Amino acid sequence: MENAFTITSTCSTILSLLTGFIGAQYLANLNLGYPILAGSILLILCIPFAINEAEGLQRFKLNNVNRLKHFRLTNPLKFEKLKQNLKINRDFYFLSLAGLPLSLIVSGPFNQWQLLFQSNHQPIHTGWILIGVNMCGVIGSGLSGIIMKHFNKLATLILLSVIMTFTTLLSVSINSTWLAVMFFLLHVLATSLDEVFRYTMLHNVIIGDNRNTLISFNNTINAGATLIALSLNGWLSDTYSIKFAWGALAIIGEILTLVGYFWIFIYTKNKSNKVNKN
Repeated sequence: MENAFTITSTCSTILSLLTGFIGAQYLANLNLGYPILAGSILLILCIPFAINEAEGLQRFKLNNVNRLKHFRLTNPLKFEKLKQNLKINRDFYFLSLAGLPLSLIVSGPFNQWQLLFQSNHQPIHTGWILIGVNMCGVIGSGLSGIIMKHFNKLATLILLSVIMTFTTLLSVSINSTWLAVMFFLLHVLATSLDEVFRYTMLHNVIIGDNRNTLISFNNTINAGATLIALSLNGWLSDTYSIKFAWGALAIIGEILTLVGYFWIFIYTKNKSNKVNKN
């Protein structure tokens, strides 16, 4: 599981590095619409591969049509069933909830870093920063599997959240642009490591065969948290400034995240004591 997520994240990050640098550093300086047009063309070029995969999936469905129909009739997805799955998978449920406040920390840096580091009325140079962003993403993805095998998982998540918050605060409070960029890149490294690390943990703690249902639940509540975080970040950026929005939400997000991880620590400790007594 660790290798699968590490390799997938690394490959996608490398591809983003190549396409993002060309779009940001060269195409955007010609016309801001060119990177969007280029992205649309690349998406169209992927259609033949998608069709090929769809045909393979269709053949699989035809070969298993009776089994699939039986499954749909006898195993309808109900809210009560989801509640039962979450009750069985308490470790998954608590870990999923504890990660929600992280969206407050990462939403600003992830979506607004070009606005923060790009000077007005100057040629666009964020393509070079994008190289650093993607390289940090590759390194973070690669390190996640190694760290997961040798360090305490909960302590690692806590440390990564602190690093994400601390580097965000430094990147918006330092006057030197280059130092701010360096701390921002450290933030990206920690964020990438945390994302792969935490997502792998979520998969590993699942009990039973309802993986798809639980992961869908996690993705849904994360999407809701991201929507709230983006709305707050946009309002604070417009009302005050981008730097204020990043700093304020990072502090709030870190406090809530630490509360969630502390709750997981207490729950895990109590569960361990019960097992030892039995």
